[in-house]
Amino acid sequence: MQTKNYTGIFLQVIRGLLILLWAYAAINKLAGHTVFHAQLQQFPWLAPAAAFLSWAVPLTEVAVALLLFFPATAPYGLYASGTLLTVFTLYLLAMVILKTSLPCSCGGVIARLSWQQHIAFNVFFMALVIAGIRLHRKRDFK
Repeated sequence: MQTKNYTGIFLQVIRGLLILLWAYAAINKLAGHTVFHAQLQQFPWLAPAAAFLSWAVPLTEVAVALLLFFPATAPYGLYASGTLLTVFTLYLLAMVILKTSLPCSCGGVIARLSWQQHIAFNVFFMALVIAGIRLHRKRDFK
């Protein structure tokens, strides 16, 4: 009985941290939309879709935060978080491998991280997502 209670608490903490991550990221991108759009235009392979992506990315982040907020949709939010983090991390890895000196299109405090630090940050949150999915499955199948 005690283990099930801890599982629920850990799941809530993981969901809360991910909600904060996505809400923070979305708010920064929406508040600085002009800057975010301009940064996307600096990337040769993203420039053609910069107008679309400058809205799609933060609105997707808001949607994922909302999925995580509601218990019934939280599993979808965990999978969506994993997908977004994987895509963003692959993008960051490409920036490191290509030794690109383009600015980070993230906002706030996260923009101050180096590419390598940002990858570590994303990997930490990916680990939380994996733990959240496993805990959710464990709780549901007991």
